Amino acid sequence: NDVAIASEGGNNIRFYTNGTTSVRMMINTAGNIGINTTSPQSLLNVNLGAGNSTYATPAIHIGGTGNYDSLTLGIKGAYDAFIATYGNDLHIYSGNFKSTATATENHNIHFYTSQNGSTNWNTAKMFLQYDGNFGVGTTSPLARIQAFKDGGNGSGGLGDFAIVATST
Repeated sequence: NDVAIASEGGNNIRFYTNGTTSVRMMINTAGNIGINTTSPQSLLNVNLGAGNSTYATPAIHIGGTGNYDSLTLGIKGAYDAFIATYGNDLHIYSGNFKSTATATENHNIHFYTSQNGSTNWNTAKMFLQYDGNFGVGTTSPLARIQAFKDGGNGSGGLGDFAIVATST
């Protein structure tokens, strides 16, 4: 038989530890789960507070064999996101990675940044196209590496681009 934990009358479910009155985890009436927050804003909301500004503060560990930290998500400082692997490669896929079937559509990877005072935060600054072409300032790279200073759609002029070799 299943074990049920329920709340009636539109109440949240709260979890406490060590006899404290601080809520460690809660499920609100919308079904959102909050860890260290009593007002989860999404299906899973983990609140760390301010993290370590030097090494970052992990929030979620995804373990591989022997629970080895294969992927860690967290924050660095008060606001910066943190994604890390520990002694492993990081593979980023766009598209149908779980199947050996032939792909039926193209998938790209978009990179976004924002600048203080800017309103174009939703414009991709770098773009890895499905065929391996990489664009900076364009989402339609026509060569293996293509950089545009203006335009963003391939209509601008050739931007600043440099390859620098140093001897060690």
